[in-house]
Amino acid sequence: MTLFRFSILFSWLFICGCNSVNGLIKAEPAKPAGFLPAPELLSEMRERYPFHGVWMNMKLDDFKQYQALYIKPIDTRHLAANDWWEQATFSGGDLSEDAKEFALESEQTFHEALMENMQLQRANGPAENTLILELSVVELVPAKVWLSSVGLAAFAVPLAIGIPAGTGAALGQNGTVAIEGVLKDGTSGEILLMFADREASKIRIIDFTTLTWYGHAHEIMEDWAQQLVEVLTTPHDHMVEDSDGFAWAPF
Repeated sequence: MTLFRFSILFSWLFICGCNSVNGLIKAEPAKPAGFLPAPELLSEMRERYPFHGVWMNMKLDDFKQYQALYIKPIDTRHLAANDWWEQATFSGGDLSEDAKEFALESEQTFHEALMENMQLQRANGPAENTLILELSVVELVPAKVWLSSVGLAAFAVPLAIGIPAGTGAALGQNGTVAIEGVLKDGTSGEILLMFADREASKIRIIDFTTLTWYGHAHEIMEDWAQQLVEVLTTPHDHMVEDSDGFAWAPF
């Protein structure tokens, strides 16, 4: 029966197209967590930005005048306000320490994205012609590891009764990450860009990213790092594609 469900899913993927599937299985926007100074100003700008919400300073034509990016230590303080964060006990350790470790690893992920792009230098502090990135991880919910092996089956089962029901079942097994970010001018401190986004772990047939309680979050952060660097190094008429919600590779 399981093989039959997989065959249904694969047939549906090829008939409907991956873009249609991607729109159904992506995470919903997160509620403002308090990191952004004016979250009410954010709106979707999918013609340019791959995030749920964006506000852009209209004085800014593009970022080509900036030669470097300073990444401040990533903030995790807003996680403490999350009900799940307070109640979780299964990680077997101090979640605040896990959050700090994840923040440090995420900073390295952004630095690696800069090195790969090579159009922006890495700065060690605010300076002229430098952008400042202030980023906060406001949600970090683990994948349900003990259910992840049947996550795709849960997605396939309700195909006969409607795709949205299957989508909800699949996302129910997957972890999520949400961020809020601000880009500032390195000299004046003026806010140039605010953004917020939330992603769920990718749907997979076999998912090795869930072997650790926030393994999926590293992959999501890599996508965000690549997207943001692309935003900073391309013209304003260039659309940065959203990340895929489905992945064929197991990790």
